[in-house]
Amino acid sequence: MNIVPRIYRDASDLQKMRALLQTGCADQTTNAYYAHPGDLNWWLFNWLDGQNPWQHIYLWDAPANPERLLGWGLFFPWGAFDVFVQPELCDSVWATDVNIWMEEKSVEMARKQGHTHLLRMNVAETDKRLREHLYGHGFQHVPEDMLAMRCSLERELPQPSLPEGYALHPVEESNAVSRAAAQHAAFQSSTPWQDYLQKYGHFMASLGYPIGCDWAVIAPDGCVAAFCIVWPDAVSRIGQIEPVGAHPDFQRKGLGKAVMSAGMRHLQNLGMRSVRICVLADNPAAFKLYESVGFRTVNKLLLHQKAL
Repeated sequence: MNIVPRIYRDASDLQKMRALLQTGCADQTTNAYYAHPGDLNWWLFNWLDGQNPWQHIYLWDAPANPERLLGWGLFFPWGAFDVFVQPELCDSVWATDVNIWMEEKSVEMARKQGHTHLLRMNVAETDKRLREHLYGHGFQHVPEDMLAMRCSLERELPQPSLPEGYALHPVEESNAVSRAAAQHAAFQSSTPWQDYLQKYGHFMASLGYPIGCDWAVIAPDGCVAAFCIVWPDAVSRIGQIEPVGAHPDFQRKGLGKAVMSAGMRHLQNLGMRSVRICVLADNPAAFKLYESVGFRTVNKLLLHQKAL
């Protein structure tokens, strides 16, 4: 199989990238971690909006099936990269060679951009083969772990509970500015407000925005007080929540729990059997919130760094 990939071409490639993640998320045998298709949308159409991420996507085609990818990799402009291969290839020599190719390409791009370190994202604690490979290539574990959590939706979910005067519903065009403002404040973004608003507007207008799945708690004055986006996947029947937050003016009112509960019920109505979420290991407040709606830790995602 070919080790040298091709560059991303068009939207049909995006569908193939999603399909690989869908296969990986549904697979119960591999020790590797797979991002959710919703993560991919969030990265490409929100995180990387305006940065032309398409030029840094590399694809490995299946020789016998042009509609299927064997793997793909993405370089992020902050000096990080990720690689995903088909589950049956995770432990193969070919997968190791693909990781080496993507690492070397990412080193080249990171140096051009002036980075002093290269980061490898989304390495499962259970993926011992990949971890040993990284250690053998000069990477070190950085103590900024994420907890991968999961919750079953094959049960009766409680009704969301709200203070008097508050409402829950998917974000509409009339809520767009307030929705962006809530996220900007909740995550204490350093991006200037007008730039942030424009970026969220681009996201809402993009092919990656999940219409009807961007949930919000609306305060009595009409502004968005809390929010979460839920991402369904009809293939694996596993949903994802990313992001979730509450405006600082409305925290400690149970609104985060309420909006998550509403989003989870929406995923259940769409036929999802379980839902995933990730949280920084050193964020006990978020971890407690996620546990309160039924999430449990199933893996740990390790960040690795290499000096350039």
